[in-house]
Amino acid sequence: MNATFKLCSPSLRRYRGLRLTRSAKRVFLILPFPTVLWLDEHPKGEFGTPTCHPRCRRSFEQLLLARHEVWKQGRPDRRREPLWRQARKALPRKNCEAGLLW
Repeated sequence: MNATFKLCSPSLRRYRGLRLTRSAKRVFLILPFPTVLWLDEHPKGEFGTPTCHPRCRRSFEQLLLARHEVWKQGRPDRRREPLWRQARKALPRKNCEAGLLW
């Protein structure tokens, strides 16, 4: 079963509004799996994953897992490739090029 990336409209608006902050702090996340996050990757008050809906949270957990796989092996696992493409399409190009979320 392939993972899919889908956020509710309010959450999608908040994430699309993010911009690169060169002074953003890096933090280490241990759960649900070890990874690195930057504080400008998420809207204020939503550290790590969205809290609005279980589906939004699952989408972001899968995205973080896919990013972890890209860092470790150069690409997401084939089960998460569709999710990776969906997230790149849904989230702002400016942020993608700046490195936010991936």
